[in-house]
Amino acid sequence: MNSALRVTLIYTALRAGLFLVTASVCFLLGLRSIVLVAVALVASGLLSYPLARRQRDDLTAALSDRRQRRAMAAQQEASRRRREEG
Repeated sequence: MNSALRVTLIYTALRAGLFLVTASVCFLLGLRSIVLVAVALVASGLLSYPLARRQRDDLTAALSDRRQRRAMAAQQEASRRRREEG
C-alpha cells in the first residue's frame, strides 16, 4: 500500500471514529434524528481540528509529495517526446 493511500485511510478512519464517538455521546444525551447527526457532525469537525492535526499534516505532506512526483513524471515524459520529435 502506498504512503498516500495509507495516510488517507488512517485520517479517514480517525475522522469516522471521532464522529461515531461524538454521535454516541449525543445519543446518550438524548438527541435523536437529524439533530443528532447535525450536532455530531459539527462537534466531531471541531474536535478533529486539534485532535487530528498530526494525521492531517501527514496527509497534506503525502498528497503534496504525490503531486510533485506526478508533475516530475509528466515533465520527463514531455521532455522525452520532444527529444523523439526533434
